[in-house]
Amino acid sequence: SMQMGYILRKGGRMLVMVLMSVCAAVATGYLSSYVGASLSRELRRDIYGRVLSFSPSEFDRFSTASLITRTTGDVMHMQMLVVMSMRMIAYAPIMAVGGIIRIMRTNASMWWIIALASAVIIAVMAVLYGFTMPRFKLQRRLVDRINLVSREVLTGRPVIRAFGSEPRETARFEQANKELMQTGLFVNRTMAALMPAMNLVMNMTTLVIVWVGAGYIGRGVIRVGDMMAFITYATQVIMAFLTLGMISLSLPRAIVSAGRIAEVLGTNSS
Repeated sequence: SMQMGYILRKGGRMLVMVLMSVCAAVATGYLSSYVGASLSRELRRDIYGRVLSFSPSEFDRFSTASLITRTTGDVMHMQMLVVMSMRMIAYAPIMAVGGIIRIMRTNASMWWIIALASAVIIAVMAVLYGFTMPRFKLQRRLVDRINLVSREVLTGRPVIRAFGSEPRETARFEQANKELMQTGLFVNRTMAALMPAMNLVMNMTTLVIVWVGAGYIGRGVIRVGDMMAFITYATQVIMAFLTLGMISLSLPRAIVSAGRIAEVLGTNSS
């Protein structure tokens, strides 16, 4: 009866925590979607109002195609970042802090492994950002260019047909399209290496914990249960970094888009 009572008490607490987690996840999803949509609405309204005040010199500086891209694509990137951040940015630190607290309460003295793994993950993310940020900026400029070419071809179609310039305009579009494709491939391939690299770090961390923990167990410093608990908590901490890594996939795009939006909003009519 004592065992059954213990199981029922602990099981009841776990069930309550699960229900609270489900309610929090639903509320977070609703709130993040609402905030992201509201932000994009306000940004589009502000950009549109500022563009209406522009004189011809500002239109020559940005180009109509670029202003359309900034009002649609760049705002969408900002919305995606807000939605993902609100869903995960609070979850990841809670998981990481909880795992670190549990690690400190165990008898295992292998905290340095977690510190080393965290440093490696941060270094990998920093290197990838260094490679991809310039390409993200180039990618947005190439999107502006392909929109500009498309707009010129569509609006000037009668003149193009009258002068028989279809081959030349097709070549222009193909050149812009090819450059955008090559830049997009480089960015996507580079960012695709982030998650496998983090998974490799997590698996190597588990391997190091088992290797070092086996030596401690052999010397009687810790017990097998301590090592297994340490592996569980270490995985929890690394998973928090993986969650932040998922957010970081959209962060460079959003940073570039935010700069382009701020450029329009910060420009006064001459």
